[in-house]
Amino acid sequence: MRPALFAIALVSLLPAALSAQQPSLTKLWETDTVVAVPESVLPDPANNILYVSLVDGAPWDKDGKGGVGRLSPDGKQYNGNWITGLNAPKGMGRYGDLIVSEWIGNVFYVYADGRKVQMLDRKPEKKNTADIWYDQKTKTLYVPGFFGKTITAYHVNI
Repeated sequence: MRPALFAIALVSLLPAALSAQQPSLTKLWETDTVVAVPESVLPDPANNILYVSLVDGAPWDKDGKGGVGRLSPDGKQYNGNWITGLNAPKGMGRYGDLIVSEWIGNVFYVYADGRKVQMLDRKPEKKNTADIWYDQKTKTLYVPGFFGKTITAYHVNI
């Protein structure tokens, strides 16, 4: 009888013990200090790579020092010169290849071979872009206008 009571007590306390667990983080790895002002990371599991937007220069300036690097999922192999000549790139999204936003208001489509095509220029509107999100189901790109206090949705036509 005693083992049965112990089992009942244990089972009744189990939900309380499980709900008491707190979320936490365990560091898996960290790169050396070679990443030029990283702003965001976008995983690409299909190609086993992490894309990293690199501000490199001043975070608000049109200086052409920014770009996109590629990092292995274990953090050991890094190419910081995959895409160069951007102006403080911020957010990224995936549509086939890669979509990157620049702080000054541009959004580029970047092909896997590094070619880039400008898709959006919000400079005339004086709307800076920040992090972006692409919904693959609806082919909608959401672009925040940082100082303009707006969010604009665009249908991607590719």
